[in-house]
Amino acid sequence: MSQLIGWKNWLKEYQNVTVSFYMYVGCARHKKDVSLSLELAAKTFRSDELSSEAIVTKQYLMSVGETLRKQDIVILENNANEIIGTCFLIDRLFYFGRVNITGTFLTSICIDELSRGKGYSELLMNAALAECENRGSIFAVLIARRAVDHFYNKFGFWGVSQYAKISINLVNVYEKNNRLTESTPTIIDLPILNTLYESAYSKLLGSLLRSQNNWKNILWKTELQKIRFIVVRKNGTLCGYVIFSGCDLYEVAVSEDASYIELLCYLKDKYSLGNVSIYCAPQHPIVYSLAAFDYSITLRQCNYGGHMVRVIDYKYLLRLLQEKSPMLYEEKVRIDFAENQLGFEDTCLMMGMSYLSMSPMDSRTHSANSFNIPLVDQS
Repeated sequence: MSQLIGWKNWLKEYQNVTVSFYMYVGCARHKKDVSLSLELAAKTFRSDELSSEAIVTKQYLMSVGETLRKQDIVILENNANEIIGTCFLIDRLFYFGRVNITGTFLTSICIDELSRGKGYSELLMNAALAECENRGSIFAVLIARRAVDHFYNKFGFWGVSQYAKISINLVNVYEKNNRLTESTPTIIDLPILNTLYESAYSKLLGSLLRSQNNWKNILWKTELQKIRFIVVRKNGTLCGYVIFSGCDLYEVAVSEDASYIELLCYLKDKYSLGNVSIYCAPQHPIVYSLAAFDYSITLRQCNYGGHMVRVIDYKYLLRLLQEKSPMLYEEKVRIDFAENQLGFEDTCLMMGMSYLSMSPMDSRTHSANSFNIPLVDQS
């Protein structure tokens, strides 16, 4: 979707902006738009001094190793044919109970430094959201930096992640006959890794389906960010993996041939880990392995920043809500959706997300889960 902004209307709404004729806002139209958008994003987020390496890195992050399509970039171009704003769109499938739904990441959202403070971001965001609706996305998601806390709320985005974390001291965790060995994951390991990942994460809200290219991107990203990614084997058979940095465990999964306690003990012995933090939802199967140990789970609520979601297709989610929780559906259909924009509580309820200040009534009528996007899938 694209539009031309007539200068009279523009001046009337934004008195502090001088536009001599028109501005273009919409999807990139040709290869030059793609190149200039990558340059702007790389300059804004990766380096003060633009380099070819920064541009290549940004391109790979945005395309997940595939061809970067023009329809996946929303641009804002001034009347001098200069791209002064851009936003990249990345479609991903999310696990959502019995179905998988499409969410679109809005990422590398930026306005050129000389053009900031003039209201252009509103044009860019509205065009990006219109494109999400155009392509059939159920919701839009973005990861907001602290510098823009509260900014995205006005566009219907709400911070919904609970940043769930398990804390445990491995000193008192012990497993006899630990026979695990480790290696670096390879392309050949990816199908098994995906099976392990699905067994642990497919029922966790915020988790995404992963293609072969997604896994290749994870291999590349963990190396780029200097995050450890190891696979473990027992008797030569791959039986688990963990993605971690120091005492922070970002992702972990094992097969039935191993146990989470075995893996934790291996990490303790191999890497001298003591107090560790495991970043996963309380519904992760590792929690059930910790019954005999002293551990804690912490959750957080921050509706103005962090991992933020905006519902796009509320009618689709209402149909799912009707099937899952008829009582709650009867209440929610009374909401006025005229502006197609929900508040924090309704966004959580429509998406099946729990939040710490949820009322007792909603807790009884709505089976909600903690929402957490795995680190290596964040865009």
